[in-house]
Parts: sequence; C-alpha cells; structure tokens
Amino acid sequence: MRRFTLEPSFVFLINVNPIMMWLVNVSMVEAKTNCFVEIKISLAIIALEKGAYLLKYGRRGKPKFCPFRLSNDETVLIWFSGKEEKHLKLSHVSRIISGQRTPIFQRYPRPEKEYQSFSLIYSERSLDVDFLW
Repeated sequence: MRRFTLEPSFVFLINVNPIMMWLVNVSMVEAKTNCFVEIKISLAIIALEKGAYLLKYGRRGKPKFCPFRLSNDETVLIWFSGKEEKHLKLSHVSRIISGQRTPIFQRYPRPEKEYQSFSLIYSERSLDVDFLW
C-alpha cells in the first residue's frame, strides 16, 4: 500500500500505480462514490495504455497536445515532445497537485479546465497537463 497526498489536503491510501491516482478528480468525488472513482481510474488507465493526447504545458511556448502512453509494465509515462520521446519513471513522482497551481500553469490560466488539470512533481520539476475527457 502506498500513500499519496493530493493538494490541497486529500490523502489516499491505495494499492495501485501512481498514474491511476493523478487521473482521479478528487474534488468532484464524494467519499460515498468509490465505484465512480474506480470506473474513472479504469477508463484513464485504458486510455493511457492505448495512448491518449493530453494538453501539456511547458516552460516555453503555448500549451501543446502531446501523445502520452504508459509503458507495458505501467511504471513509466512516455510522451512525445516535438520529435523527441520523453520518459518519466512514476517512482520518481514525489507529489501530485490537482488543478492549475504551478507557475507553469499560471502562464496560460484556463479556469474552465481546472478540474481536469494536474501536475506531477519530480526532481525539482513538474509535468503539467490537462486530461481532456
């Protein structure tokens, strides 16, 4: 069992891969709707296993749609930025922030996508994306 803290103050104990947790929109789900959470996690995992386009916010330029997918063993998040393949080992993710709270998101705020946005914090950096359903 691994403990994840979602900002501002949501704490979960869950026996799943971190990628499953950062796709759950906790602010819209009540504690009574565990079934809804499980369904949303399952759909997100299926989408990323097959490959999904996420709106990625970078340090330079405007947000761009990039193809994201999970590795076969579900331990690495893979995406293409331009023509270059990038990787993020999910074990390196130290924090998950829901919403658009990082400085990178603040460059191009989109309040209507707040509930679909999240940041993965790792090694003094962040991966900031909108998961569009």
